[in-house]
Amino acid sequence: MRSVVTESDRAVLDSLRRMVTAAVPDLSADIGVTDSAVRQKLARLEAAGFVSREAVREGRGRPHHRYRLTDSGLDSLDGSYRELAVMLWREVTAIEDSAIRDRILGQLRSAMVRELNQSVTAESVSDRIRELGVALGSRGVMIETPAPRNRGELPVLRELSCPFHAVACEDSSICDLEQSVFSEVLGADVELTNCCHGDGGACEFTVSGSDGS
Repeated sequence: MRSVVTESDRAVLDSLRRMVTAAVPDLSADIGVTDSAVRQKLARLEAAGFVSREAVREGRGRPHHRYRLTDSGLDSLDGSYRELAVMLWREVTAIEDSAIRDRILGQLRSAMVRELNQSVTAESVSDRIRELGVALGSRGVMIETPAPRNRGELPVLRELSCPFHAVACEDSSICDLEQSVFSEVLGADVELTNCCHGDGGACEFTVSGSDGS
């Protein structure tokens, strides 16, 4: 039986998804409740398998705990469609005829590109990256496009919530599909330089090339 995630639980889970790892004071400041209330929620979420914790020692003081989402915690935020997404992906990738399978995946990729291209219309690559971030955000993906540290570099697309997490846990080729879609939408080479399934952090897509119009 799946544990029920309440609205107050979701606030904690959303904060952890955004911060990746956090201590109790970080979470209480972010969601505006007391440390005691956060500890109670974390204890319940940890018991349900949605949150894990690790002891961190800094200096000579007592260690403190930092928390992060588990795969189950991430899945709990995806909504009930995740089982359907996994089922559909399994059925498509299980098609034995490679020509039919590749045609279906190609049609899916084209549909995703057409959908995003409606919102990504800027000339410069950096502006297209930001527009893509807004488009993904409007579709429920928690995403950041932080400004580059050095002049001439392009912004990074950082997905704090993987839209295909449940599928990617079984088959990482969905990540290749997403990378390919981003590359065509942006008109630039895109590389998945960090995957949340590797370290539990964010998915980061690095865009290479110039920012010319």
